[in-house]
Amino acid sequence: MVLSGFLGAGKTTVLNHLLHSSRGSRIAVLVNDFGSIEIDAMAVAGQAGSTVSLGNGCLCCAVDVSELDEQLARLTAPGLRVDLVVIEASGLAEPAELVRMVLAGDNPRLVYGGLVEVVDAAEFPATRARHPGLGTRLAVADLVVLNKTDRITAAARAELL
Repeated sequence: MVLSGFLGAGKTTVLNHLLHSSRGSRIAVLVNDFGSIEIDAMAVAGQAGSTVSLGNGCLCCAVDVSELDEQLARLTAPGLRVDLVVIEASGLAEPAELVRMVLAGDNPRLVYGGLVEVVDAAEFPATRARHPGLGTRLAVADLVVLNKTDRITAAARAELL
């Protein structure tokens, strides 16, 4: 599963919720942080069956996807008995490209589970203005999580839905 969303949308919050409500499922996490301080990796460390951080930039910008393939192979090794691999993409990542990279891999133990796009409801108008490609991101997502709905009015929520 690929977990995507712009910076501040709440991807790590959604991931932590998934990890805390896993009911015994073993979840491996591949965190793609952008920058030198890997806050997301620290936030989820110890909560998953296995956590890997790729802190050298945006996954979708990599020309050589061998590191991604290598880490996915490691996370899906039979000895780990992982039930789900979640790739938490950087807020800068292009989700369609990341999905393409995952699907292009030849790992027989990896079944693509979909793209989940997290959207900050309170910042949606500003995000749409700053990122004209938001509509495309929402269109390619298998599931859209409308996050932070407690920060908007019922009328604004109804308009978003």
